[in-house]
Amino acid sequence: MGDRKTARHVILDGADPNTVLLRACEKNKYGIVGSLCKLGATNLNDALYSASSSGFTTIVMILVKNGATNLNQALFNASFEGHAETSKILIALGANPNEALVNFAHEENFEFVKILVSLGATNVADALFIARTTGNEAIINFLAKCVALK
Repeated sequence: MGDRKTARHVILDGADPNTVLLRACEKNKYGIVGSLCKLGATNLNDALYSASSSGFTTIVMILVKNGATNLNQALFNASFEGHAETSKILIALGANPNEALVNFAHEENFEFVKILVSLGATNVADALFIARTTGNEAIINFLAKCVALK
């Protein structure tokens, strides 16, 4: 049975479409997620938080296309869990890169710290403070130079 038929059948059987949406997000069932959005699921931001925390980039894009709006919280979730690709997509969709910079400094992801600064993240001093607690010299040196340039 196709995803749309499966989603419709589950809803006709009395299941709450928002509950089914969250479960589909947890299991990375993007076809069902898309169908549920078209069938009237409304809890798109909670689903977005779940998908971004798991790094399910395709689902993130589907949810945003269908009306999920809290991109900054989703970016915080994705970056906190270390999902660089999902974070990039969220920034491209309009999320603020400041939401991720501190998290990636804490995760010691030097490449993504550089990307976020290049994309306009401005909370460099906060990220530097966090980087100093991890002891990652590459991130510390890079962020210190950025702070000195401001």
